[in-house]
Amino acid sequence: MTSFARALVLAAAVFHATWNLFAKRVEDRGAPFVWLFGALSAIIYAPLAVVVVLYERPHFGPAEILFMCGSGVLHLGYFLLLQRGYATGDLSLIYPLSRGTGPLLSTAAAIALLGERGLPPSRSAASS
Repeated sequence: MTSFARALVLAAAVFHATWNLFAKRVEDRGAPFVWLFGALSAIIYAPLAVVVVLYERPHFGPAEILFMCGSGVLHLGYFLLLQRGYATGDLSLIYPLSRGTGPLLSTAAAIALLGERGLPPSRSAASS
């Protein structure tokens, strides 16, 4: 790993931890903080999004828009529940529980909706 990549990973970890600390300590829990976070994220990422759209020219059909909106609704619910958790619980309990929720729900959805059952026997034995 290059020094630049290591610095990016460490910076991302610091920003992530700082955001969660602010989310825990914010006075007015709930929608206002989540709205502010969303608005600032949109402002920060807008230039990159514009460059990607102009350079890559992606196709946004009805299915893509539906999935983007669905993702937005799921993230909004996650952030509002996270704020509620931080309002009632300790950072040391809520943070690890919230970090495990995404992989748990993704795995459950893959099993229930897509019929995933794990690696085939030949691949799982080779990776052990």
